[in-house]
Amino acid sequence: MATIGFGSVRVLVLAVCAATAHALGTGSAPSRGIAVSLSELVRNGRLQPWAFKEQLAGLRALGCKLPVEIWEAGNELNTTREHLLKLGGVRIRDMADHVDDIEQWRGWQIKGAIPSFTAFDELILIDADISFSINPEVLFCTAEWTQTGTYFFRDEQSKWHWFAGERCKSCNDHRFYRSRKKWVQGLLGPTMPKTVPQEWAYHWQEKTVNNATKEIMDSGVVLIDRRRHPGLIKHLFELNRNKAETYKYVWGDKETFWLSAVLADEPYALHPVQGAHECCSLPCFASMAHSYQWRHRRQRNPAGEAVRGSHLRGLVQRWPNGSAIYYHRKSTDVPPLTPWVLDNNARLCASGWGIAEVNDTLPG
Repeated sequence: MATIGFGSVRVLVLAVCAATAHALGTGSAPSRGIAVSLSELVRNGRLQPWAFKEQLAGLRALGCKLPVEIWEAGNELNTTREHLLKLGGVRIRDMADHVDDIEQWRGWQIKGAIPSFTAFDELILIDADISFSINPEVLFCTAEWTQTGTYFFRDEQSKWHWFAGERCKSCNDHRFYRSRKKWVQGLLGPTMPKTVPQEWAYHWQEKTVNNATKEIMDSGVVLIDRRRHPGLIKHLFELNRNKAETYKYVWGDKETFWLSAVLADEPYALHPVQGAHECCSLPCFASMAHSYQWRHRRQRNPAGEAVRGSHLRGLVQRWPNGSAIYYHRKSTDVPPLTPWVLDNNARLCASGWGIAEVNDTLPG
């Protein structure tokens, strides 16, 4: 089936494509599956298995029947193991069966090792706090996946801001800014590789750049064709194994996926739309029974005017036509949204149906 772009009808065709691909996924077809890492030992870890149960139920309701690997780093699921195995279509894998230094892999970094050892050829790697609005198998039917064998999502782009007269407030950022430029050049070379996103071109510029992008990628959902990306997977493992150094300059595993593709000189695809922290619409607020899923956050424009009020505690990813793909909650103690609420949240906010603590609240 031909790959296609976006639009309301085309997204429907993508869903049909995914269902067809799943039905035909037998014989010599590549194995596809989902991998997620869970732990009872990290902060809010006791909630992760229950969040995954909700997540799996949501995926099955959306028509996703892919098998799932749950990864742990050495007996991290002692109290919930039996319960998880009863969910069906689930297998628990232990990273301790593949590496010697298991303590080294407890945390975000385990995501950097999973692609090396998963049983799936075509992998969807997800966090336990992802709430999908569509069957993620549709991503296998995009032109980006067909062309590159990857699909990566963009983060909300936070920026470097330098303020004259507030030297002490920003001096730590200045030091980090300079040290990260040095680290990036040491990693990728003194000349910027052509496949580095333009938002990070400032790492090769002598002049300090104001309003430059700090982060590129949200790694809550990552697609990799392991057969096409041996180099990416090798570098991904090494960058995350060396987390003591790597994580000084990037936030956890996030940037290590596309950085690994650049290091391997292998193609990769970034979603064309940035993730967004959206305002919380009235249906969103009602659907969570006055929960902690929204928070007060006041931001001001250069004139000092308040421009944003209450918003979702997490990141929303959408197609170019505005349809929702998934909601990346900031913690597993935050309940998921239903697909309908997630799909319509931004539109409702833009129409004046948002919960706001200030006037003129923006939907973003």
